[in-house]
Amino acid sequence: MKQMLLLVLLVSAPFGCTQRRVRPTGADDSRLQAFLPQWEKAQSRFINGDATLWKQNASHRDDATILGGFGGYEKGWNEVGQRYDWASSHFQESGATEKFEYLNTGVSGDLAFTVGIEHQEGVQMVDQEKPAPRALRVTQIFRREDGVWKLLHRHADPLIEKKGGRAAELQRTGDDPQRIPAELHEAIRARDEAVAKKDASTWDRMTMPDFIVVRPEGKLMNKAERLAQLKAQNAEPRPKPPQEQLIRYGDTVIRQLQDTKGTLWIDVWVKDGQTWRVASGQGTPLTQ
Repeated sequence: MKQMLLLVLLVSAPFGCTQRRVRPTGADDSRLQAFLPQWEKAQSRFINGDATLWKQNASHRDDATILGGFGGYEKGWNEVGQRYDWASSHFQESGATEKFEYLNTGVSGDLAFTVGIEHQEGVQMVDQEKPAPRALRVTQIFRREDGVWKLLHRHADPLIEKKGGRAAELQRTGDDPQRIPAELHEAIRARDEAVAKKDASTWDRMTMPDFIVVRPEGKLMNKAERLAQLKAQNAEPRPKPPQEQLIRYGDTVIRQLQDTKGTLWIDVWVKDGQTWRVASGQGTPLTQ
């Protein structure tokens, strides 16, 4: 308890003065500085879709926590480990690189912290056509376990311009594809998978009661009619659409995609309470 209190004081104290970083003053600090390049390599692999090194350098104990850049939170290795795999799956191998700007570091016994900005270049998200830069503001706590530093806690979110009130909220949830909520990406993936597997229960749960769809052949169907059609069709793998775009307007997201059969689909997703569901859809055959 005393170690944790001292660590909190170390993290918070420099923000009241002009000092930018706690300078290494002993063997513990030197060992942390020696560990950080190893951890930075794990982070660089993570944004290329590989969580292996990250998980090797993370605590697997029940008090591990994560407040990640994709939202939400997890506690305990059973949840945190799955979160790392899930988060890394949002990235593709692209040769993305990362530079680390440490604003502060410090060590207290078997605990250490870093506060900084992570500048990422060439990041290829799975739902983006082209690589793009990202910047995160990050606080991390490490613990020495059996003589080795392990990530105990991480809190990361996008670095945005300092604004107050509604302007900050609009900036955080704007049209930038990187601002599309992670839970919506997961909902889209789950619903697409439900169609492929004829999983009527999942499809029903993720579709609004007053759902309507105009099929490519021009037929208008309500939810019950589309559900019956889904149950009757053959299950088959659903390939990833070659073109997809998500545009957000508050609690409504327009999903535009072209499937492999040359049909343009426009789905309207709405946030119903805390859950994203489809309200309507339209499929239009594209002519050459």
